Amino acid sequence: MKNKVFFGKLIIIIIGCIIMAITDLILKPQYIIKSFIKIFFFLIIPLIYFYKNKDLSLKKILVPSKKGFILSLTLGIVVYIIIIGGYLIVRNFYDFSLIVDLLSNNVGVDKSNFIFVALYISFFNSLLEEFFFRGIAFLSIIEDVGRKKAYLFSAIMFSIYHIAIMNNWGSMSNSVGETKTYDK
Repeated sequence: MKNKVFFGKLIIIIIGCIIMAITDLILKPQYIIKSFIKIFFFLIIPLIYFYKNKDLSLKKILVPSKKGFILSLTLGIVVYIIIIGGYLIVRNFYDFSLIVDLLSNNVGVDKSNFIFVALYISFFNSLLEEFFFRGIAFLSIIEDVGRKKAYLFSAIMFSIYHIAIMNNWGSMSNSVGETKTYDK
């Protein structure tokens, strides 16, 4: 029974990431549709699976310890600083202007819904991804495979999902410091 439950979790995680990669790379729906697909595969399906398998405990993956919360907050701040620093380092080598066009043309983000999308991404989407990747893809399998393999598996799934999202976000500049411009 334990192996069956473990493989069920793996299937939910892998299929969720593959479906979202296909959604981002091939289907490219409007942002609201993409969000509903993500909620279905990253939240509803795992919740149903945990509900149907009484051996699994959502409390174990949803309730953080004080030490874990402080560590996560600290790491979050460090990652944020690294992301901003990384942007500052590569901003002259990489043309990020395509992101605006892609958000507008591919997923329907524009001036009228930007604030909603920004708030959704900052609060709900980030918690949804934490639930799925840290809770389901890491904490729920750690007892089955051990800490190192759980870290590796959740990191790979997280990467696959995010690489698909970032596909075509920008282009390399022609030369150092030179960026392309796009007329609207």
